[in-house]
Amino acid sequence: GPIAGISEAGSLFGQHVWGVLRGFGQVFDVGRVFELLFGGEERTIEDPASVVGGGRIAVQAAQEGAVDVLFEIFAAFNVFVGLLNLLPIPPFDGGHLAVIGVEKVTRRKVDARRLVPITAAVAFFLILYMGSLILLDITKPLPNRFR
Repeated sequence: GPIAGISEAGSLFGQHVWGVLRGFGQVFDVGRVFELLFGGEERTIEDPASVVGGGRIAVQAAQEGAVDVLFEIFAAFNVFVGLLNLLPIPPFDGGHLAVIGVEKVTRRKVDARRLVPITAAVAFFLILYMGSLILLDITKPLPNRFR
């Protein structure tokens, strides 16, 4: 029924939020990505992946008829992006909210020129990290988790 469906959806959403929060450390495990890029390590299904790897997993789920897993992948990806966007780091929306909060507490405007180096450093890290994950997803794809 609709009440049970809404309850189940809320519970599943909460599980995804909790899983994403626990998984932030695993996703941004720079040491593991470095080992995979420059070492002879093989990838496991727990390793971080880019959109390319996520797309490959989604295709594998669809080929195996695991439509429920396919929708869970889409939901988890959206929850991840949403929570990542709320981090209080300048290029994200959470960074803008943090600046607004600081301005409200101190009653002074924050000089945007001071935020530019932080924003550039975070953007550079994210671009480099995502590029590394895309390279890994192309050269060392994640193993098929449906076999």
